[in-house]
Amino acid sequence: MPRERVSDSGVIFDVVFEDGLLFFELSNRAAVPARKVVTVFRRPVIAPDGVTDIASLNVFKKTEYLAPGKTVRVFVDSVASYFSRSQPNFVHVALSWKQGTELVSAKISHDIRIYQDLPYVVGRGSDVRRGPTAQTRIS
Repeated sequence: MPRERVSDSGVIFDVVFEDGLLFFELSNRAAVPARKVVTVFRRPVIAPDGVTDIASLNVFKKTEYLAPGKTVRVFVDSVASYFSRSQPNFVHVALSWKQGTELVSAKISHDIRIYQDLPYVVGRGSDVRRGPTAQTRIS
C-alpha cells in the first residue's frame, strides 16, 4: 500500500512577476515524473475576462503527467488590473501528486501584495511604471 508523505520540494506552485504581468507556474523540480497532479485553490482567482476562474483550468484540476523539469506557466493578469479588480491578496494552494508509488502533498501560500508597488519596465524602451496606478502597456 502506498504511503503518503508531505514534501517541501518536487512539484511547486509559484507566482511570477515579469514586466508588470503576473503568472502562476506549476513546476516539477524533481528528477522523476509527477503523475496525477492536482492543485486546489482556497479562493477563486478570476481571469481578466471577469468570468473564468483560473483555478478551474484543466492544468490545475488534474495534470496526468508532469515531466521532470517541466513548468507550465499560466497568465493571470497585469499587476495593475489584478489589484484594481480586488483579487485575493493571498493565494493559498494545496498540491497533491503521485511520485512513483507515493502520494505526495504540499501546501503553498503566496502574498501577492509584494508585487503591487514594484517598478517595472514596459517593453524594451525605458518606460518605467510603478504598481497598479500605472496603465499597463504591452509592446
